[in-house]
Amino acid sequence: MQKIATFLKIITICTISLLLGTIDAHGIRTSERAQIADSLTMALQKSNNGKDSLLILYNLFDLSQGKQRGKRAEAVCRKAYEIGDNEACLDALRHLANINSNNDSVLCTIENSLHEFEQHPQHIETRLFVRMLRIAQQIKEDSESDIDATINDLLAKATLSKPKEHIDQVELLFAITVYLGERTKGTLFEKYFNKLDQMLDSLPVNTGTVRNLVYTRSSIPFMKTHNFKRVLELNKKTLNVIDSLRLDYNAR
Repeated sequence: MQKIATFLKIITICTISLLLGTIDAHGIRTSERAQIADSLTMALQKSNNGKDSLLILYNLFDLSQGKQRGKRAEAVCRKAYEIGDNEACLDALRHLANINSNNDSVLCTIENSLHEFEQHPQHIETRLFVRMLRIAQQIKEDSESDIDATINDLLAKATLSKPKEHIDQVELLFAITVYLGERTKGTLFEKYFNKLDQMLDSLPVNTGTVRNLVYTRSSIPFMKTHNFKRVLELNKKTLNVIDSLRLDYNAR
């Protein structure tokens, strides 16, 4: 049993690392990375076409690591906004939100900037993703008594005054699973996770960021309660989302 738990923990950590970009999925050495980045930077300086420049900036972002990722994501966002590519702009904003997931001030700024994209199909998921990151950040700052009080408030809201909008219901269920997961209340956590998972299936989204966040966070409480079957299930779902994102990215 202990070996299974350790094995699943390794899988979960590796999956999350892939999502967060901490593992170099391309297998590029540092020296090669620097050479490619230099070549791309030179090409960017010579480019006089907005779409070409945006593609180069995306490639530079893919190569970046550490603090450099935030700066290059900002560059992608600026160029996308400049040429009116709202899809790329929203994509860059999601990357920026993920990079700054521990900074609620930045997340708040990003959320406020989304209003001008309300007509875009990806606005719904982007806003939800940012708000979910803010929930995940808030619990880190809450005291033990705050967590208990929030759990009671969220459960009461889900029972007595459930939001009318589908997207708001997803946000509420995510908040419930985040806070219950902190208390590892296995049966109750699984009940609300199942509701959340069902709602994700009917969510009108075009990218997998929300699903990624739900699956990676939810696998940890299941791990704590030794529910290894659900851990494997979520890891498979996460990998499927990664594959879908990769295919979508390559198709652009």
